[in-house]
Amino acid sequence: MPEPLPDFGNIRFDGKLRPSQEAACKEIIPQLENGETRLYVVAPPGSGKTVLGLYVWADLVKKPALVLSPNSAIQAQWAARTSLFDMDGKEEYISTDPKKPGLLTSLTYQAVTAPGKGGEDIEEMA
Repeated sequence: MPEPLPDFGNIRFDGKLRPSQEAACKEIIPQLENGETRLYVVAPPGSGKTVLGLYVWADLVKKPALVLSPNSAIQAQWAARTSLFDMDGKEEYISTDPKKPGLLTSLTYQAVTAPGKGGEDIEEMA
């Protein structure tokens, strides 16, 4: 059983969103206000989807999140981009380990689908 997570605290974006990211937020915020729990962002490589996703997590949703990525490079990118955020002293709660979920847990699809590879506790993480 994973240990309890701390309060989310005052984690927030420390930079400035690109105009395209701000435009996306104008679409995302009403969806969140209407109770949507699933969002889909489609944009070309390099357009800032990771930072946008982290912004939504840190500044809008403010709850623990599980990010699923197709490969370990993208998985690591999610964790690394948290350096652009004021983590309010909670850096240690960014995780890429399926056995140690954090306030942000970044995993590969394989980590949650391959039996015996660490995805056994995925129900608890969700």
